[in-house]
Amino acid sequence: GEQLDTCDYVPLKSQAGTLTLALFFMVLVCGVLFIGLITILRKRMIMKMAQPMFSCIFIVGLVINNASVVLRLGPNDTVTACMARPWSFHLSFSLAFGALIAKVNRVYQLLHNRKIRHLIITTKIMLKWVGMIMAPDVIVLILWTAIDPSSPRNHTQEITFVHEQLIGNVPKIPLSGTSGSCCVHEHVYLPGQLK
Repeated sequence: GEQLDTCDYVPLKSQAGTLTLALFFMVLVCGVLFIGLITILRKRMIMKMAQPMFSCIFIVGLVINNASVVLRLGPNDTVTACMARPWSFHLSFSLAFGALIAKVNRVYQLLHNRKIRHLIITTKIMLKWVGMIMAPDVIVLILWTAIDPSSPRNHTQEITFVHEQLIGNVPKIPLSGTSGSCCVHEHVYLPGQLK
C-alpha cells in the first residue's frame, strides 16, 4: 500500500538518535545551570556589566537551537511537524546571535562615544535590535510556510512518475525496500533490459 514519507529523519531507537538525545539533555542541563548562575549573581557588578538578561536570551536561543535537532528524530507526518524544524532552527539562531550582537553593539556604542556625552542604551532599545535581527527570518519563514511548506510526500507516486516519464515501459523486477522513513515499492532494471 501507499505510505507517506515524512521529512528525512533519524530513527529514535538508533545510535545516532540516542546520541542526539543525550547531547540535547546535556546542553539543556548546562543551559539551566548557567541561567541559574546568572540569576544568582545578577546583582554583582561583573554580572551587571555582562548584561544578564541578554546572556540568558543567548543561552535560551542556543538551547532551542539544539532542540531543533531533536525534531529530526522519529517520523514527522504532518506539514506542521516538517515546518517546525526550520522555524525552530532559524528563529533560535537569530534569537541567540541577535542577543549577542545587541550586547556587542551596546558596548561598541558606549566605548566609541567620542563626545563623552551621557549615553543611555536601554534594554528596550536592545530588544528592538534583537527583533530587527529576527524580522527577516520571520518574514522568510512565513513566506516559505505559506507558499511551499515542507510536507509529507508519497514516494511510491514519485517513483512511479519517474519510471513512467523517464524510463517508460521497460520490463522490471519488483523489490520492496525502504527509503528514508517509509516503505516504497522499487524496481531493479537488469542491464540487458534497458535497450
